[in-house]
Amino acid sequence: MSMNRTAIYLRLSKEDLDKFENVSESIKNQKRMLLKKIKQENWQLQDIYIDEDYSGIDNKRPEFNRLIKNCENQKIDIVLCKSQSRFSRDMEVIEKYLHNKFILWNVRFVSLVDNADTDNIGNKKSRQINGLVNEWYLEDTSLNIKATLKNKKEAGLFTGPFAPFGYQKDLENKNNLVIDKKAALIVKKIFNLYSQGFSYQKIASYLNKQKIPSPYEYKKQNGSKFTLSNNTLKTDYIFKKGNYNLIVKIENLSLNNLSNIKLVSTFNDNKNIDIQIKKIDKNILLFDNKNQLKNDNYIKSPLTCIIPYFKKMSSIQYELEVKTYQNKKYQYLTNYPLKLPISIQTIIQKKTNWTEKTISNILKNEIYIGNMVQGKYYKKSYKNKKVIMKKPKDWIVVKNTHEAIIDKKTWDQVQERKKNKIRIDRKTNNLNPLSQKVVCNICHNFFIKTSNTNHKYEYLICKDKKNKWVNCNNKNSIRLDTLNNIIIQELNKFIVQLKDDTILKKLNSFNKNNNLFKKINIIKKEYQKNNDLISLKTNFFSNIYEDKVKKTITEQQFDFLNQKYLKEINDLKNQNQFLLKKIKELENKFLKVNILNTDITFLTLNIINEFIDKIYIDKIDNQNRNIVIVWKF
Repeated sequence: MSMNRTAIYLRLSKEDLDKFENVSESIKNQKRMLLKKIKQENWQLQDIYIDEDYSGIDNKRPEFNRLIKNCENQKIDIVLCKSQSRFSRDMEVIEKYLHNKFILWNVRFVSLVDNADTDNIGNKKSRQINGLVNEWYLEDTSLNIKATLKNKKEAGLFTGPFAPFGYQKDLENKNNLVIDKKAALIVKKIFNLYSQGFSYQKIASYLNKQKIPSPYEYKKQNGSKFTLSNNTLKTDYIFKKGNYNLIVKIENLSLNNLSNIKLVSTFNDNKNIDIQIKKIDKNILLFDNKNQLKNDNYIKSPLTCIIPYFKKMSSIQYELEVKTYQNKKYQYLTNYPLKLPISIQTIIQKKTNWTEKTISNILKNEIYIGNMVQGKYYKKSYKNKKVIMKKPKDWIVVKNTHEAIIDKKTWDQVQERKKNKIRIDRKTNNLNPLSQKVVCNICHNFFIKTSNTNHKYEYLICKDKKNKWVNCNNKNSIRLDTLNNIIIQELNKFIVQLKDDTILKKLNSFNKNNNLFKKINIIKKEYQKNNDLISLKTNFFSNIYEDKVKKTITEQQFDFLNQKYLKEINDLKNQNQFLLKKIKELENKFLKVNILNTDITFLTLNIINEFIDKIYIDKIDNQNRNIVIVWKF
């Protein structure tokens, strides 16, 4: 057996990607150099291992690990690299393999540029020094990148690889965010639904039923390279309850002498599974056990899918939507009656539907009111990939950096509701407009919802009931519909009084004389103009920072321009804060005018929040019960 079986290892690192317009060309250059060395030494080429877009500190490189495994299995005698750093920049890895494992496995390591050779005992120290230098380089690079990113974040520049849902990166400046109009409509819908009393679960359910793509699916549909982790994205079987997409690809169909062929596809345990068929190829007919499927019907299990009549097609693809209700392994099996050289590939993907967590994250993200929130996570070391979340007080928040999708009033309403932790009605999954508004006038606990035995009526009762009336003797409940009617009557009386009073006259006069709509729009245009200027000056700031890094301007010039642009940006942001406050005041007046000019027939969350601070309910005294409504104005 030859003792010169040589493996070439090639790596292009993430830090090198910007240096080469053609990634493959760099790999070719490495390969050409190493093949020349093999020919000169008369070694035998065993295999070539290539890792592209991997850092030298990454020990999960697929080809690197395949190389190590083959070395351990005595399939390789020599590992040849362009330089030691291509093999690894981690000193621990260099010591583990070059100076330990490779010696035990009788594997020689050779690199050309830095003359590393484990057969040469004399250059062990130089290899160790190179290892330290390579690791120091990574550490310095990591610190420089962190410092640069922090500086950009503090300047309000977006530094993430993918824009948040609802936005996209500005084509002219990747550090600026611009509104993605299509996705922004979905974000607005989520905030509006929550403001109307919808729960996270109900919003997610609504979006899924409307077949509105989730943020991940939307990115995928629009060509983004954003991916989920492999563990949650692709599997060869279903093992957890949830929604999945199952894609079957069949190739190399040789049907020249056949009129048709039938494929029978089934799950090995389909007692608790529903399957929805989605036809991709129009020539494919789909059947269940008995009948042909039409119009992508939804079919309940158990089910066997028969896919007939391929009619001389060389390849086909079809997709199933699978929903499971138990944590149980479901394997997809494909059987065909004829022995043909058919290649069948089955991919099961976890379906990324809207979830409660996704809705919650969107509703609390300040990015949607124009504030850049970054620096939420950090890694303890460039060697450790574990991501740790910082405390909110340590996040980097820069206000008014881009155009808002959500107005400040809607944002405040949503945050107020989230802050109050208002409970959702389990029966209707809706928010009761009176939640956290009705208070016991004896013990000052909130009234909570309950129902009678046959669930015909809903009631409110003092929360002290849970303590078995330890602190309160206000033990009688009140029917919810009765209380609603009382509040509606009092609201309409209150509005009638206002109509005869000066408040409504002033509001109507203000609306007539100042034309609220027109005034609001003028201020909004001024706000947008300021936002555009902020983006422009932020772009200038980004450019001068790059000029500083490239040393095309001096430190003194950078400091002067830095202070100038930061001051101008801060002045514009302060102006915008004032404008937002003014817009909110005018919109509140407009809302009051419109509500006060209509008769209220039912209660909504907006009406309650606009007019009512609290509703106090006394105990029953001589068959009478005092109910006091505290108005907001």
